[in-house]
Amino acid sequence: MQSIKVVELNTLPLTKSKEILLDELRSKYLFCANEILSVLKQNYLLTRKELHNLTYSKLKDETKLFSQLIQACRREVWSRRKKIKNGFVRISPKFENRGFKTFFTDRGTFCIKFSVFECKKVVIPIKGDGAYQRFGSFLRDGWNFKTIMIVENQIKVVLKKDFPESVEKNVIVGADIGSVNLATITVYDSVKKKILRQLYLGRDVAVRQRKYVMRRAKLQSVNNKKYLMRLKSKQSDFVKTRSEQIAWEIVRIAKQFGAMVAIENIRNLRSHNKGRKFNGLVCRIPYAKFFSALNNICIRESIKTIKVSPRHTSQECPVCHMIDKRNRKNSVFKCIGCGRTLNSDRNASLNIALRAVKTVFQPNLSNQISGSGVRVNEPVSPSEVLVGCL
Repeated sequence: MQSIKVVELNTLPLTKSKEILLDELRSKYLFCANEILSVLKQNYLLTRKELHNLTYSKLKDETKLFSQLIQACRREVWSRRKKIKNGFVRISPKFENRGFKTFFTDRGTFCIKFSVFECKKVVIPIKGDGAYQRFGSFLRDGWNFKTIMIVENQIKVVLKKDFPESVEKNVIVGADIGSVNLATITVYDSVKKKILRQLYLGRDVAVRQRKYVMRRAKLQSVNNKKYLMRLKSKQSDFVKTRSEQIAWEIVRIAKQFGAMVAIENIRNLRSHNKGRKFNGLVCRIPYAKFFSALNNICIRESIKTIKVSPRHTSQECPVCHMIDKRNRKNSVFKCIGCGRTLNSDRNASLNIALRAVKTVFQPNLSNQISGSGVRVNEPVSPSEVLVGCL
């Protein structure tokens, strides 16, 4: 299994000529992205090879960019073609292994030489601060890099490392991501069919997020853009740090019990039908950052990660499997069928663990699904004889 992480490196002050050259690189790279996207919009049936044949020679003559940059731009546009509707506003130049070279100066300064245009190269010196020391520690641990991006006054390096494959185990840690508690976990033993432990993690994230939102609202009222940007950056750093810390805590618990980790495969959380308040709560759930941190740490620690369907995890009873909206009222879950009562987040994390058990240990079972995607019965084995169908 391969783990990927991005490390940011700060640059030393650049000369005026280098800044002009990098500005020209960004503008022409953005021009290439929008030109490729416009060709794709005219004909969505184009394959990647046909798109390359239609755009490469033309963009090469017009922009004089290094050939690898045009190919990297085409690949990025292709991967994001369904999400970008009105064209790119900003896009970072991406250099593959052939487009850059690293070296040290006589003074010991770490530098990166980029091939930007056909006959032009630019050397960017890297600041020897804590970020550089962290980057060096990763390289000493066996990480390697073949991709670098230039983002404003920073260099982003994509690090990769291969880790041994994880082994399937009987104990599963189900993690439910929520707006009140960042993660509610249930440690479930699939052999003994017993809950070993349940925990709430990251309640402080929602509290701090709410404070940041209130402060940003006050700053927006006086139109203070400088402090707004500073506060936004501070909020992002806090959420990223806490997501990493909570992910490490979940991995520590998984290692303690010798367990796998299960998490919901959440997509398109925001709903336009439930109002602005609901969407505001949903937007403050850092699912992408948290899952990225958890997945990378699990790969490094050789722990298997399982994605399960998030549908009705907080409305389904883990005992009788009845699904009904009336089962949940705010933070309390009470099944109208069997009367089981518990916290709704704990119930959701238990359901995630149970679904992971079926995914891993019962792969041949299939569900009967209604037209709206709702499960209407328990899993049925294809080899099982159904009685009473006549």
